[in-house]
Amino acid sequence: MRRHYRRSGGGAAKQRGAAVAPSAAAMGGQARIEVFGTWDFKWPLGTKIRIAFQQLPSQPSPEEGGISAADFGSAKALVRDRMAVWMAAMKGIELDVEFVEPDLEPPLGEEHSLTDQHRSPFDPVSPRKQPYDVLISLQDLPVTRVDPFQASDRLRIEIPFPDSALGAYARHADYGAPTVYLGRFRGWRENNPRADLSFYLKSAVGVHMTMHELGHVLGLPHMHQHPHLSDARDTHFQKVPDIQAVLARILGEPPSRTLIEDNIIAAWPGNLAFSDWLPVTTREREEYEQKGVLDSIMTHPYYRHLLQKASQAIVPEDALDLPDQPGRRDIEMLHRMYNPDFAVTHDAPLVEPRAGGGSGPSQANPKSQATRRM
Repeated sequence: MRRHYRRSGGGAAKQRGAAVAPSAAAMGGQARIEVFGTWDFKWPLGTKIRIAFQQLPSQPSPEEGGISAADFGSAKALVRDRMAVWMAAMKGIELDVEFVEPDLEPPLGEEHSLTDQHRSPFDPVSPRKQPYDVLISLQDLPVTRVDPFQASDRLRIEIPFPDSALGAYARHADYGAPTVYLGRFRGWRENNPRADLSFYLKSAVGVHMTMHELGHVLGLPHMHQHPHLSDARDTHFQKVPDIQAVLARILGEPPSRTLIEDNIIAAWPGNLAFSDWLPVTTREREEYEQKGVLDSIMTHPYYRHLLQKASQAIVPEDALDLPDQPGRRDIEMLHRMYNPDFAVTHDAPLVEPRAGGGSGPSQANPKSQATRRM
């Protein structure tokens, strides 16, 4: 899950990955157009992303499913190891990561206001702040948060699965509010009642989920939501209730309609001229439309079961192809975003974008989409 960008074109400067809409004069006197898709969630080149952990809330005993101090320490080490895998694949990319200490204090808890109970303690008069950019929570999911700056229908948010703010949007969060959730989700815990947090993070699903969310931390979007991958998303995927039923059998509970529409079905707005999307070859698009897979850890392998052509038989979790490494498209995207000298070349034919850069009737509206991503 990731938190989505919401920004329209404009601004005075033109830089890599962002552009201004043409002026009226440049368009032969036509009215200025509004362009969606500029990527303001990218970290500035050369950023060292400071990552901190939030301590766990009060826990029951490990025998009752709680997380011990030793297990918490091991889990943090596993997350650091996963980020090291990303960094090893990012040679030549002007981005770095640093884990900072000490950990922030546990969340305030239910006895505090709805808007603050998920936050570490803070003093609004003279806050003592641990400098960080990204704050990771390892507590069990689901977690309920209230965001007073969201629209009324999105004021109260349940986070049922691992989740991350998208790139530099982590800096928009209040101090002490986690921007990444990597804990055990409910369906997995129910299927593994005696397994601790470290066991989850070392499992195939835990490794994949962690690597996927850390990709969002670096600023990577979902590759399956590339606006040029499909012109018929409404007919490409099964109906939402059918998708919910499939994912409930795999994950142990059904995601909401909003989460499915925002994270799976809808295309991102924008086009190649106003974003860092890599070109898509016709072969890649055909493979995606037929099989629902891409060479990327930023698309969940479950999605292949959500297509109209998909078999209703669900592959057991331990038989799923759960990638644990960044894919070729992930590394190319990171270079496209953070390596000024990168140039992408393709031997295969490229997909011709639709007029106006759209991607069909289900293209997402950035002004109404949720700000969280799976």
